[in-house]
Amino acid sequence: MMGKIPGAHPYATGGGGTRLEHQQGAVLLSHLLTRAPVPGLGDGVSPESVRFQALSDSSVDDLLVRGVGVHGTPHVLAIGVRRRPKLTAADESSVRLIGAYLDVVHERWPLLRSGRWALGLAVAPGCVPAHELGALATIAASSGTEGVFRAKAASDADSKARRRLAQLDAIVEAVVAGGKWTADVLVRELTWRLLYRLSLLTIRLEGADLSDRTSAVERLLPSTPNRSNHEADALFSRLAELAGTYASRGAEVTRSMIRADLYGHAAFAGEPSALPEPNGSRAATPVAKRTSRGTKGRSVRDSADLWPPLKVGEGATQPQFSEGVLVVRDRSLLRAVDAATGEELWKHPRTSGLPVVGAGTVYEIAAMRQLRPRDLRSGQRRGPLPFRVREGAVVHDRGTLYFAGEAGGLMAIDCRPRERLWSWRDSTGTIGSPPVVRGENLYVLVTGSSASSQPGASHLVALDATVGKERWRSVDLPSIRHWTVGQTSAYMVLSAGNSCDRTVALNLDDGTARWEHATAQAAMAPQEAGPVVFLVDREGRLFAVDATKGTTRWGIEVGARISAAPLATSRTVVVPTRDPHRLTSYDYRAEEVLWTHRGPGAFDKQPFAVGETVFAAHRAGQLLAFDESTGKRRTVADVLWSHDPAPPPPVVDGVLYVASGGFLRALPLV
Repeated sequence: MMGKIPGAHPYATGGGGTRLEHQQGAVLLSHLLTRAPVPGLGDGVSPESVRFQALSDSSVDDLLVRGVGVHGTPHVLAIGVRRRPKLTAADESSVRLIGAYLDVVHERWPLLRSGRWALGLAVAPGCVPAHELGALATIAASSGTEGVFRAKAASDADSKARRRLAQLDAIVEAVVAGGKWTADVLVRELTWRLLYRLSLLTIRLEGADLSDRTSAVERLLPSTPNRSNHEADALFSRLAELAGTYASRGAEVTRSMIRADLYGHAAFAGEPSALPEPNGSRAATPVAKRTSRGTKGRSVRDSADLWPPLKVGEGATQPQFSEGVLVVRDRSLLRAVDAATGEELWKHPRTSGLPVVGAGTVYEIAAMRQLRPRDLRSGQRRGPLPFRVREGAVVHDRGTLYFAGEAGGLMAIDCRPRERLWSWRDSTGTIGSPPVVRGENLYVLVTGSSASSQPGASHLVALDATVGKERWRSVDLPSIRHWTVGQTSAYMVLSAGNSCDRTVALNLDDGTARWEHATAQAAMAPQEAGPVVFLVDREGRLFAVDATKGTTRWGIEVGARISAAPLATSRTVVVPTRDPHRLTSYDYRAEEVLWTHRGPGAFDKQPFAVGETVFAAHRAGQLLAFDESTGKRRTVADVLWSHDPAPPPPVVDGVLYVASGGFLRALPLV
C-alpha cells in the first residue's frame, strides 16, 4: 500500500488499488473515445472528459467524468474506487470514504437533486456490504423524500440491507461528529441524500469475470482499422497504459487528447465515420427547400434568401436563435419562427423587456416582474417562476438561468426541473449589469450602494457557476465605463475625467490587477485576441496592447470617429469607422495594413466572421463580405439592422438571421 501523499485527501491516494483504478479508467476512456453513455452519468449524456485524481474538483476524486446532456447542460459523475470496503462505523477507512461522499453531498446537494451531479462507488465483485448499499441506493432513487425512503426500506429491503442502513447512519453520524463542517440537516436526511444519487459500479476486470473488459473491447471495434477483436483488445491494453500515465499526472483527458496519444498505434484507425463531431450546445440549422409562399407587399429582393422574407414591424428586435427557432420581439408581440422554413410557429402579446431564450423555452418578464416560461416551439405558457427579477439582468447558459433579483442578489435556476441551484447576495451593493458566464465561472459587477462602499464605486466578483461560491472579488473601481471578460483577464475601462480613461486588467485567477493602460475616452470595451488586447478611443485611434504586460505594442490613427468595436481574429483586427466611412484590416503580428474599403455609408456595427470571410454592414444598407487575407469583396444582400442596444443578428451554420427593413430574413453567407 502506498503511503499518504502530503496534503492529499486520504481517498485520493489509491485506496481502491491503483491497478484496479487504472483498469476502470481505461473502461471510461473507451466510453469517451466512442461517445458511448457512461453508467451512472446518464444514458442521454455524451461524455466529454475523464479526470484522474480530481481532488480540486471533488472530494470523491479517483475518477471524475464530465458530460453534456440535453440543451448543453453539464453533468458530472464522481467515482470512488474501492476493492472491498467494509462500510461499518468501526472501520476508520469506511468513515473516511463516506466522509468524502458526504463532502460532495454537503457542497453540491442542489446539483445532486437536479441530476446534474451523481456519485459512483466502484467495487470488486462479491463485495457484500457494497451490494447491500447498492440495494438501498436503488430504493432511495425512487423516493422523493427521506421519510418515503425510510418507509420503503422498512417494507422492501431485506434484513441484511436494513442492518447495513443502520451502519450507514452510524457512519454518517461519526462524520458529522468529526466537525469538518456543520450539518444543517439531520443525520437520517444526510443518509438519504447520499444514497439518492449513488450508483454502485461493479468492476468486472479481474479473475474469471472479465465482462467489463469484453464490453469495452466490443465498444472499441469501430475504432480499429479492420474491426477485429485482436485489434480492439490491443487498443484497450493501450488505453490501460495511458490511464496509468494520466493518473500519475492527475490529468483531465478529452477525446481529442486520447486521439492524439493514440496516433500512430497500429490498432487505432481514428474516429468511426458514423460518429461525427458534436455541434456543442448550438443546434444545427437544416437547409430548407424554397417554398412558393409569397410575401405580400415585399419590396426587397429574395433571390439570395433561404426562405421568402417574413413581414415584421419596423421596430422589431433582432432575432434570438435556439434549437432551430427564431424568437423576435415585434412591438407588442413575441413571435417564434421556424429557422429552416420561415413559417411562423406562434405569436403572443408580450409584457415587457427582451425575452431570454434557452433550454427549449422562451422566458418573458411577466406581471410583478416574474419570469414566465413558454415552450419554444408551441408557445404554450407554463406557470411563472416564483422569483422577481430585474429586467436586463437575466442570462441563460447550458440549461441554467442566472438572474439578478429585484431586491438584489443573484440566483441560479435549473431550467429543466425549475429548481433553485443556489443564491448569492453581496451586502455592499447591487448587481448593475447582466452576469457573464465563462466556463465554470460567473462574473458579476456589483455597484456600491451601502455605507461601506465608495459612492459610484463598483467591484467585480467571480463565483463558481455550479454552486455559487465566491472565488474572489476585486478592489473598488470607480466610474466604470465599459467592461468585458477575456480568456485570462477581465478588462475594466474607468473614466478618469478630463476626457481620459484608464483600462485595468484583472487576473481571472484571483482578481488582482495585472496592469493599467491610459487612453483617451474609450469608444468600446477592449477586445482580446490571444496575446493582444485592442483598445479604441473616441479620437479614432487603435492600440494593440500586450495582454500580459499591458505595454503598447503599437498604435495607429484609423479615423476621426469610431462608434463600433473592432473584430479581432487569430491574425487580423478589422476596424469599422464612422468618419470616414471605412473598413480597415490590420495584420497585428506584422503591424501592417492588409486592406481597406471605403463604403457609401458609415460602418457603425461590429463586423463578424464566418470561417475566413469577414462580414460588415454600413448605414447605406448593404451587407458586404471580404476575404480576411486579401479584402476581395462581394455584396451579399441589401440589409440594414436597427441601432438598438440589443445583441446583433445571429449567424448559425453559415446563415445570417436578421430583421431588416420591416422583414425577417435568412441569408446564407457561405
